Amino acid sequence: MDPSGRIHILDQSFIYLPSSNANEPTDQESRAAIIASNRPAQDAAAVMQQKKPQSKAISITQQISDDLDSVPRRIFDEAKIDSGAETQKKKNWASSSSHTPVDGFAKGVFAFGKSFVKGVAGVFVDPIEGAKKEGGVGFVKGLGKGMAGLIFRPLSGAVLLTSKTIEGFVNTPDTIAWGVTRHFGVPLQLSLARAAQKNQVHITTKCFQYIALRGLEFEGIFRLSSQQSTLDAVRALIDDGDDVNLEKQLPNPSDVASLVKLYFRLLPDPLVPFANYDEVVELMTKFDDPNYDEDETLQAFKNILAKFPAENRLILLQLCALANEIVANSDKNRMGVDNLCIVLSPSIIRPPENKDDSLESRAKVLVQMTAVQLAFKLMVTKFNVLFNPDELLAAQ
Repeated sequence: MDPSGRIHILDQSFIYLPSSNANEPTDQESRAAIIASNRPAQDAAAVMQQKKPQSKAISITQQISDDLDSVPRRIFDEAKIDSGAETQKKKNWASSSSHTPVDGFAKGVFAFGKSFVKGVAGVFVDPIEGAKKEGGVGFVKGLGKGMAGLIFRPLSGAVLLTSKTIEGFVNTPDTIAWGVTRHFGVPLQLSLARAAQKNQVHITTKCFQYIALRGLEFEGIFRLSSQQSTLDAVRALIDDGDDVNLEKQLPNPSDVASLVKLYFRLLPDPLVPFANYDEVVELMTKFDDPNYDEDETLQAFKNILAKFPAENRLILLQLCALANEIVANSDKNRMGVDNLCIVLSPSIIRPPENKDDSLESRAKVLVQMTAVQLAFKLMVTKFNVLFNPDELLAAQ
């Protein structure tokens, strides 16, 4: 920290002015302000303790491994043939391009399973439907149609199975190239290393800078949604390794906010790691304790945050400093701290995957949502207490 109080973290310059009372939120003059900086992302490599990006061989192996892990889930969980309940997400996945042979095989089996089940069901359903419309004649027609479907529908599925698998082989070279440049959906440490390797400002920092300069007074920032096609187009450029100019690609601050939220949602392990989720939620429940001691609880929360990887803490510090500034301008952007926590916390603090779909499990998640929002609210309003910028700088 220099005498002016400016802290340089990653590509971002901070004005960090601690409150005179560490237990009270900072006032508007002592809030952290994020300003633009041209410092490249090369310093991120030091934060990551000289971690290196994966090689092409490791990246494609990881891609295929991810595909292998998804096969049973896709086939047995998602390939339940119920056209009335089938979600658009499943349809989009099944019809999308195959990235690897394994991915293509999974999509092909999905298609074959649908065709086979529809073919078998047609033997029973088509005659009944025909009888309803045309009586005995319709029954015979429906039976013929059902028997034909029993033969041709599985054949159609077999063709799709073959074509999807072949498509996966054809697209494998592109998948390899994409695997070594991708940022969305890969670990934060790897994404930071890839930006540093190309001497680029990381996408999270680009978004923070943009919002700090142009979005602090934008009404509904982080709340308004964006067109998915717009986000997908920019995401594709970033994943291809392009050094995207957000001002040209996304002139609307709300789109930039949606992009960084998407980045956080797709992290395999969120900013608040899965390993620390339970202890964070458990700690937040202490606020309902009549013997609650704020100083003690904040210190316990700080101890938990200290367990996070340095990269996670750095990005959280940047995000919370920005969120603090947004709240300071809530009279113009209509995003008070509670509103901001509602729309941001699910992307920052996510529970580990739970396949228990019971009502009891769902009720538990709803209860945890309150604790999650409170945790993020504390990180925003007490970030000068919970985070230690000097300690983080020492890691650089």
